[in-house]
Amino acid sequence: QIMADMMKHDIFPSVPTTRVPLEYNYRSGEVIVNFVKKVFHDVVPLQIPERMDADLSGLVSYQQKPEKKLMGKGYVEVNILDPPSDETDSVDPEREKILQVIQDCLTRGYMLRDIGILTPRNDDVVKISAWLNEANFSFISYSNLDIRTRKITGELIALLQFLDSPIDDLAFATFLMGSIFSSTLQYDSLSIDIHSFLFDVYRRKGVHRPLYYRFRERYPQFWDQYFETLFNRVGYLPIYDLLVEVYCVYHCFDRFPEEEGTLVKFIEVINSFQQSGANSLRDFLRYADENTMDEIWNITTAPGENAITLTSIHKAKGLQYPVVILLLFDTMIPVDNEIFNVEKGEARLLYITNDAAGKNQELDVLYRRKRQLDTIDELNKLYVSLTRAEEELYVVCVKSQRFKKPSAYLPVNGYEHGVPTYKEQEIEQQRGELQIIHPDTLGVLASKTFRKIGIEQTKRGEFIHQVLERITTIDDSVEQQLQKIIGDVQQQTRESINSENIKSQLLKFFELDAFRSYFAPKPDRAILNEQEIVDETGELHRIDRLIVDAQVVTILDYKTGDESEDYHQQVLKYIDIVKRLYPDREVNGVLAYVDRMFLKEAQ
Repeated sequence: QIMADMMKHDIFPSVPTTRVPLEYNYRSGEVIVNFVKKVFHDVVPLQIPERMDADLSGLVSYQQKPEKKLMGKGYVEVNILDPPSDETDSVDPEREKILQVIQDCLTRGYMLRDIGILTPRNDDVVKISAWLNEANFSFISYSNLDIRTRKITGELIALLQFLDSPIDDLAFATFLMGSIFSSTLQYDSLSIDIHSFLFDVYRRKGVHRPLYYRFRERYPQFWDQYFETLFNRVGYLPIYDLLVEVYCVYHCFDRFPEEEGTLVKFIEVINSFQQSGANSLRDFLRYADENTMDEIWNITTAPGENAITLTSIHKAKGLQYPVVILLLFDTMIPVDNEIFNVEKGEARLLYITNDAAGKNQELDVLYRRKRQLDTIDELNKLYVSLTRAEEELYVVCVKSQRFKKPSAYLPVNGYEHGVPTYKEQEIEQQRGELQIIHPDTLGVLASKTFRKIGIEQTKRGEFIHQVLERITTIDDSVEQQLQKIIGDVQQQTRESINSENIKSQLLKFFELDAFRSYFAPKPDRAILNEQEIVDETGELHRIDRLIVDAQVVTILDYKTGDESEDYHQQVLKYIDIVKRLYPDREVNGVLAYVDRMFLKEAQ
């Protein structure tokens, strides 16, 4: 309406309006452009009780012509299907038509990614998803890319709600009965009958205590193992770090590999939320609960993915596809009786029903105006859906016994015009698999260089790193120090690992005088474990141990497994960066091969 008013006069006095007609359609072929004009210039005006509805939309009078190179091109097919004769009839003619169109397009050389399927309601998106899945067609459903619709996201939010408000029994019960907690128990070969526990708690009479209190009382071991650390860190850790701890405690990436994209996106959302300046868990939970179409919650899809795009018309605004299949159903236009009216400087929010409008002339005027705007909104959506196609447009509209629109806006006997396109068969190139590298625990940052190593070897290497990063200096009681640190790391990570073997290996390594010297306390020596540094391009690196002495700075990088030239180049990169931080001191780099029992200077 703002744009429509600007066509008539300058509604912003401080900003003059320049009106420039946009004569050309640069997206669609001539056949598609002419069909859309036919719908809105010839058919729609006959179906609008008051011509003002269509006039207000601007759709009955717009002028548009295709770009020269698109003249004579395009194909349009409209299929008006009769409503089911029996509600119990399981045959969906629209399903067969859509699958037939897809197969025909593939036969003529189109790829799956060239096809977009649009429909007004999310419920129909779900229905079409099932059809495509049954027919083994790969597809991307934009309506399902919002991670808030994922079950695992709901469980994580429930856990965060409980941690924010421990008296929230519903949130705690939701998490206990979810797949994250149940899979954790199963993986650890533990068993709890959660349903019986909940029934017992709520059957118990007497003084009410929060559900978590009862759980901690009955299952102290499970509470200590899975909740105590998180419970105590709320309010002390940023939300991002808290969620990373949750991922670590429940090994989410390992146990839910199919949800990797969702888990990564969830932590990205939290990071973005924190960067906006907010860091309150309660504020984030309120933000997550808002029913918005914010795309920050959507998983980003690869642009070259060979899959059909399936989306609602609302989310298709601004998009385009070589082939569009539009599925419509005759239905009642949604009625919104809430009317916002501004008159003589006074703003009023009114709720006007049809009966009320019939009894008062002023209300009747407002009511009819609102109905006009509702009709315009429906026409605008139809226009959006019909103008997404570049080369071919297929409209499949299912009629209804009770309602007449939008089928009334389409050619009554269907429509077919133009010539379908035959394309050269495109060869789909094989693409390498993209891996997401994620830390298992806080403080572990993966190197940019990866080699194929076994899972057990990886876990062992990470475990040794976590032990060494906790050591600042050592003394004659190094064995006792290692015993305690290894126990702490094992309790935190709950890894089933041979701790005695690791302790023995590290004790032997500390027997090397050269290695031990890097852990000896000295005057004016500063020890920086897991020190993050940034290079000139803004890329983040993490040094295992940075030893800053009065004249010399030493980079100590721990490695398990075999020697590698990649490791050597990595430390040389660190030296180059650190030299800029300490231009007045000598900078050395040393690789400590823990398993191989030797040190190697990088030069």
